[in-house]
Amino acid sequence: MKIRLANAQDVVALPDLEKRAGELFREIGLDEIADGDPTSEAEYADIQAQGLLWVAVEGTARPGGFLAGKIIDGCAYIHEVSVDPSQQGKGLGRSLIEHFCAWAKSRGYPLVTLSTFRSVPWNGPYYAKLGFKEVAGADLGPNHLAVRRDEVENGLDANDRIFMSRRP
Repeated sequence: MKIRLANAQDVVALPDLEKRAGELFREIGLDEIADGDPTSEAEYADIQAQGLLWVAVEGTARPGGFLAGKIIDGCAYIHEVSVDPSQQGKGLGRSLIEHFCAWAKSRGYPLVTLSTFRSVPWNGPYYAKLGFKEVAGADLGPNHLAVRRDEVENGLDANDRIFMSRRP
């Protein structure tokens, strides 16, 4: 699959792709995550307009995966990575993350950051295998802390959420 910047046509498919990818959370008893609302098409359109949205595609097919980034506290932040269930386990998520890290390095960002579940195998432990390390949100800045406040307000357990970072 080829990774490229998303276009406006790609954006339409992303909330559904995120929702289907989230079904994996049911396997570990986190139905509330699978049942949650995906990021809206409008928010993805905004991220795409900023040039911070990449898709993995084959030919003219719909995206098989995507990565949505943001710039938070001077860091390149991974807002969402989702891979279509039919494409999971093939290294597509890793390719998207490495692509984003290379982009961040080329733009001079000192860190790539994210917020994730500590114990979910395809979250904290997966990112650790990719070189990310746990870091205190307070060390990253006030806007990272705002991300955590939003997560908690939306029902996520603050004790199982961590920030992670790595140099691009």
